[in-house]
Amino acid sequence: MVRLGYTLEDVSVLFGLPLGYVDVAGEMPVGEKIRILRREVDPIDDAALIRVADGDFQRDGAPLAIDDNGGTDLTDDIAALVESGEIGSNPRMVFLQAVGQRIIGLERDR
Repeated sequence: MVRLGYTLEDVSVLFGLPLGYVDVAGEMPVGEKIRILRREVDPIDDAALIRVADGDFQRDGAPLAIDDNGGTDLTDDIAALVESGEIGSNPRMVFLQAVGQRIIGLERDR
């Protein structure tokens, strides 16, 4: 928390707890306040977070194989449309435009 510049109040709010949640008993050591907050959330698996941040994706303990067919997919097409700014921000229209472009491409390649 110190390294990231967060306070216990910030953490309480992040957990959806009311302001002053850990201050209701008056002055108590920070360690005790953290212990109280820990009871309110599920434990975090640090090792899994670090592993995923390092790009080591797994499924059932084995490395996740992601096929890269070297081409673009619909998600890439949608991202390109959003980045280009050629189409409005309506998600439905962006999706339909990307699908339409794929259909035109398939027809052209026949």
